[in-house]
Amino acid sequence: DDDEPVAVLVDGVVDAALSKNLGFSSDRKSWVGSIRDAPPDVLKVMGPLHASLPEVVKEESIPQRVSLGGGALCGLNAACAPDAVVVWVADDADALAVADAARANAPDRVESEAACVRAHVVHARRRAKGAQHARTVISTGAGANAAVRESFVGFTKLDRFSALTNARTTCSVGAGATLTHVLDGNEAEQAHIHHATAVCARDGAFQSRTLSDAGALSRVCVDCDVAGAGAFFDFSGVQLGGSDQNLDLRTALTHSSPDADSAQDIRNVAAENARLVFKGRIDVPQLGQRTNADQLCRSLVLDDGAA
Repeated sequence: DDDEPVAVLVDGVVDAALSKNLGFSSDRKSWVGSIRDAPPDVLKVMGPLHASLPEVVKEESIPQRVSLGGGALCGLNAACAPDAVVVWVADDADALAVADAARANAPDRVESEAACVRAHVVHARRRAKGAQHARTVISTGAGANAAVRESFVGFTKLDRFSALTNARTTCSVGAGATLTHVLDGNEAEQAHIHHATAVCARDGAFQSRTLSDAGALSRVCVDCDVAGAGAFFDFSGVQLGGSDQNLDLRTALTHSSPDADSAQDIRNVAAENARLVFKGRIDVPQLGQRTNADQLCRSLVLDDGAA
């Protein structure tokens, strides 16, 4: 789509020359760009999200098998990230009203019919070695519909394990809103860590898709709080490993509200001497009555040396 915003960060900083269609959309219902350039009304919403560190606050309550220092890595990102991409989508009161009316008469889920706002965030590396701390903040207003894709690329061929990416994405899904977030791969032959967090308000839907296939060492953790009645977390993850890759995928899900659903589907394919890991946690506190949560992981091991 020629009108789709594309935000390109080079070594963690938004590059206006490589990006396109940044700023407000033609209808002023969305804004994409560097947090440094965000207008006051956008910054009012996105500033607290950008500054938040829920992983650190929740670290003691997350089992060690899932977190493994995730809070510290997010804190490092907060301290070192030189810039951040902001994707802000305004409330859509009309779409929310239509969806609420439909939900009153429908036994199944009713998703927002608002036009989908799409954005592509590209994290590019120019430095030959060292760490980059990529930062993305996404807010989908009540009744809105958005799809955000994040990609990681390198401008030059790097020596193996010469670079580290420590990325962090924070998402907020408003009442009756739908957010689709796609992580479509990581830098080849490098170490890649990515923590994505989301909070879903009532009747909101967070659809998360991840692909890990290129990194020599990779860990992706998706942490979602289904915080409103009728909210939905939908996760699909794929790991494709060969050679001596070590790929790790984790989910940490909390059903902190009653009458909410979640579904997780994970696929692993390991060849040669690759090591693939999936660890998932579903926490249903006492308030999370009438929760419906599904989690399925299927793995295919192609060679004797793989696991």
